[in-house]
Amino acid sequence: MFEVPTLKIKANSGVYATGQERVVQILETAVEILIHEGIGAVTLREIARRMGIRGGAIYHYYPTREALLLDMLSGVLNSYEQFFAGFRAPSDEPPEARLRAFIGALIDDILTLKTTRLFPEVWALAGRDDNVARMVDAIYIRSRLISKRFIQAINPDLDTRTLETLALYITSSIEGLTIFAGHEKPWANEMARLKHLACDTLIAAVKAARPDPAPDPNWRPPTLLDADSYAQIIALGDLDEG
Repeated sequence: MFEVPTLKIKANSGVYATGQERVVQILETAVEILIHEGIGAVTLREIARRMGIRGGAIYHYYPTREALLLDMLSGVLNSYEQFFAGFRAPSDEPPEARLRAFIGALIDDILTLKTTRLFPEVWALAGRDDNVARMVDAIYIRSRLISKRFIQAINPDLDTRTLETLALYITSSIEGLTIFAGHEKPWANEMARLKHLACDTLIAAVKAARPDPAPDPNWRPPTLLDADSYAQIIALGDLDEG
């Protein structure tokens, strides 16, 4: 089973990009605090204490807690890129098998301590912070690019709106399992059954879907991103297909 890395650090993370090793240490410490104590405990002072360094050393890279949180969350969400890349790669497997594998891998990730603890914190912060909300929207758009590819291959007659709606339905169905059957959650021991049920029912929904008989040509997928940012993500998906 592929395990999603904890962080994928951008080249320009932190105020001084030359201190990448220190930036990685800071962000990894921040993630550990978030996972085990919640986002409220992630402070510059606590990170410095855990690292055994002066608080001023943290401010050297992150002058505010908000800047650090945004960099940390960006690194966490971008870490899924390697995971997505594995499903964008060419394969001789039929699309139904690929979609089943993709759904299963996402559910497997939910069972990890990191994902169970981290994502509810991210969702809560996204409800209060527009920048975080856009980051979350972007990562889910990237995820849906993959499921849409498989959905379209299974049911090629679908219109854009139905295709997008199915992809969103799959994502939301999977993410909801985090609360009930994630790591050490009450239904965690039943996750194998839930995984099998999710794969079967979601793929059945894809096969049973019918195109809108009168699609709206002006409909566009709802998003928090500006037009350019959204177009860049879609363009990357198009490049993968090419």
